[in-house]
Amino acid sequence: MPIALISGLAFGLFAVFLLFWALENLAYPRSQTTIEAYPMDHRPPRRWLAIFVKGGLGLTMAGLAAYLCIDVFLADRKHDEAVLEVRALFSKKVGREPATIQFERNREPGRWYGWIIGRWELHGTAHFDEWDVWDVTVTWSGHQIRSHAQPRK
Repeated sequence: MPIALISGLAFGLFAVFLLFWALENLAYPRSQTTIEAYPMDHRPPRRWLAIFVKGGLGLTMAGLAAYLCIDVFLADRKHDEAVLEVRALFSKKVGREPATIQFERNREPGRWYGWIIGRWELHGTAHFDEWDVWDVTVTWSGHQIRSHAQPRK
């Protein structure tokens, strides 16, 4: 899903812009009018509402960008890699490829970091026809992808 990656990057860039804008307002507050000249030792008061709104929007956009990249884009890439691995396993083990491969999304809450650091596991089924169904498990640990298949009884 390249659209997820593109939109995630767009949200991320917008988040960085908003966060830098909030930091700029925090560091260098603007005067109420452009005509006023303040002495060097006196700065105008900071606009805390604008800083918090820009910072909050920036953090929200950063969270949305992280969700799109981690939970949508990376999950889709891992699924594609798993399908290729299962097809290679069956062509080597059985001599033919399954008609359909379906994986369950079996991620427990709080285990999102496995997609980033490279430890994940997918369970699913491979269907050759209506009666020939195999249970499939694909695991990725480190830089090795392993797949295991056994016929369903």
